[in-house]
Amino acid sequence: MTGNGVVERRMEKTVRKLIGDKVDCPFSVEPRTGRVQAGGAMEFCVAFQSQTVGDFCKLLTVNYETGESVHIKLHGTAGEANVYLEKNQIVIGDTFMGLKRESSFLIFNKTKHIVNFRWKRLPDPAHDNVEIERLKESFEMVKDLEMKKNVPIKQLCHVERNQHEIVCDRIYSDEIEALKQQELDFKDRNFILLPGFGEIWPDNWIEITVIFMPDKAQNFCVKAYCDILGAEHRIPLTITGVGQGPLLRLNVRSLDAGYIVAQAVHSYEIVVTNSGDIPGTVKFMPSCLSFGGKICCDPKKLHLNPDDYKTFLITFNSNTVGNFEENVKFLIEESHEVLQFMLK
Repeated sequence: MTGNGVVERRMEKTVRKLIGDKVDCPFSVEPRTGRVQAGGAMEFCVAFQSQTVGDFCKLLTVNYETGESVHIKLHGTAGEANVYLEKNQIVIGDTFMGLKRESSFLIFNKTKHIVNFRWKRLPDPAHDNVEIERLKESFEMVKDLEMKKNVPIKQLCHVERNQHEIVCDRIYSDEIEALKQQELDFKDRNFILLPGFGEIWPDNWIEITVIFMPDKAQNFCVKAYCDILGAEHRIPLTITGVGQGPLLRLNVRSLDAGYIVAQAVHSYEIVVTNSGDIPGTVKFMPSCLSFGGKICCDPKKLHLNPDDYKTFLITFNSNTVGNFEENVKFLIEESHEVLQFMLK
């Protein structure tokens, strides 16, 4: 919020007006210095921008080079903008690895003003400052190393050493400024919020799209924070989703071999089907048998496209006489899910 003021000078000579450091936050003034002609006037603008809710009173001091001072009382009240999210939690259904699933929600602006919003990675400006300092330290180390290795540039006679240091300092200063915004904005390898920033018109709303792109077969949960102009605190949004691996299944859970002859080789066909939307690879997992004997599988590995099915040939033989139960296991490579059936 801004307001205009006028300084008049009723003297016969021109004087200089100084405002600069004579007003405290959340108020600011522009221009901070100026000249007032004899009998003339000068307009300046006072801005009020508070990061917290409450009433604020400050004094604006106008100092003249003649030693005179004028004190202006400033008063401002900051309130919470009526801007809110339709949902504070988004749950996205199971999604196959490598594919995308979308969900959406609204941000409502019930004020009479245009408000800006931006999705942040951290919950508040205090955490932002800590992260910025960490970035500065990291870049400062890189900058110091780069300044010391100016040999290639010097050999090519491009710049002298002191000029090289100036160039490096400027480059890394620009990099820090650019990286600040990139690092502090929300970003995640599995979730995207679109748009990531924008403005909402008075008494209006904007639709936000959440895109889920799992790269693993596991549960995912992240938090994003909506930084809204006019809101004292960032609004948290929790997003959850489940990554689904290839949907491969065996045609049996238990295989009863019945009475078999010791030392003889017995064969069984095991069918694997892919009823999901992405391809998958399943391989046999050899293991030591508690009953003794040996289980072999041909082939060792199968690759199945969606709606495909293929067959493993399992062979079993043992020199031991008696009842037996053995778990035969297979591994889905993409999701590390174990499939198994009982051979008895």
